[in-house]
Amino acid sequence: MGKLSLYFSAIILFVLVGCGGGKDFNSIDESLIGGKEIANYSAKEVTAFAKEKGYISGTKELFGFKAYKIPYTTTDGKGNIVHASGVMVVPTIDDASSQLKERYNKLKSSGFALVLDCHGTIFANKEAPSEIIANSQNPEGVGILFSSLGGFITLQPDYIGFGDSKEHYHPYLLEKASANSVKDFLEAAIEFAQNNDINLKPKKDTYLTGYSEGGYVALAALESLEDDFYNIKIAAPMDGPYILEPFGDAIMSMDSIATPSFVADLLYSYAKYYGKSINNIIQKPYVDKLDELLSGKYTREQIDAILPSKLKGSNGLIRDSFVKGYSTSWLRVKLLKNSAIDLDFAAPRSKIRLIHCRGDNVIPYKIATESKKYLKVIGTNVELITVEDRINSSPLKHIECALPAYKIALDIFMKDRDK
Repeated sequence: MGKLSLYFSAIILFVLVGCGGGKDFNSIDESLIGGKEIANYSAKEVTAFAKEKGYISGTKELFGFKAYKIPYTTTDGKGNIVHASGVMVVPTIDDASSQLKERYNKLKSSGFALVLDCHGTIFANKEAPSEIIANSQNPEGVGILFSSLGGFITLQPDYIGFGDSKEHYHPYLLEKASANSVKDFLEAAIEFAQNNDINLKPKKDTYLTGYSEGGYVALAALESLEDDFYNIKIAAPMDGPYILEPFGDAIMSMDSIATPSFVADLLYSYAKYYGKSINNIIQKPYVDKLDELLSGKYTREQIDAILPSKLKGSNGLIRDSFVKGYSTSWLRVKLLKNSAIDLDFAAPRSKIRLIHCRGDNVIPYKIATESKKYLKVIGTNVELITVEDRINSSPLKHIECALPAYKIALDIFMKDRDK
């Protein structure tokens, strides 16, 4: 990684779990059209914070950033209109040195490149990108990661079910709704930039990434983005469940799982979307608690403390009758249909770099290898980057994989943009 290795340490934790606090921030730019400013940190503020936390050292400097919350309209996959939201983070050079200003002006002169980052699985609305950035005490996370460090404009949709659409259930791992929430936000962000003199070049230099659910969402959105003539230079999904049928098969074969929240979210989402009774899938008393647990009020840890880790049998989460009939069930068919990579997946024009940890204990490495095989067959420019091989590490579990995976993705994007 070279120069990138100094910058990270705990930065990526924000991407996964966010941070709290409550900086007293009020937008002073009332001239904005189509959005509002929710954070503003100068280059000196970001650099000082990064040095205090040990993210950087010596004379290194980072850009400042402004973050904007942008409302937009999307559809839930069935054509129902949903009022959603997302975040745009823009590098700034307030109080920057002449050297940093020179780099900034070079990046800006032809329009900033974009990183469209799809966040991983969350449960509490307070973990949505727009909520985290607006309520953060410090300039952490996606602002530092891609914008302050990399000099990209960063976009993060909240997804349906969070932010402005928090009253709607989250269509978890449902392809069309996921793709719509990304593409429609990108279009709204471009309009916001044009209306507010933010210089970007989305039709030329857009990079696409995301971790875990975000990896799935990124790949699910790729085809529709290309259909709208966006030039996604590189898509780098990380540790995502791109092929859902074997993912479902694995769940139904397990006796227990450390994170029953993920299983409950998947089953609840599919039952809601396809009009099936969740009572036929989840056992009592847990089925009666799902509306509340998945309402956006609770974190994953809180949900996992209430739901059983046991999946089958007496006091298990899933009804035995559903497990027994799963192989010929509607759910298995719908998981196949909603895979980000399936028989209808056209060969992308974009380069795809699948980033995955061999030791992932949530999204098996085999999903990445099988995804690569299929993408190769249909003529895609695809590579599989095994994180442990790249960093010379022992096997990494799902949470442990996030930091080095994001390092690799950013390194790929910066090298491509700056060549």
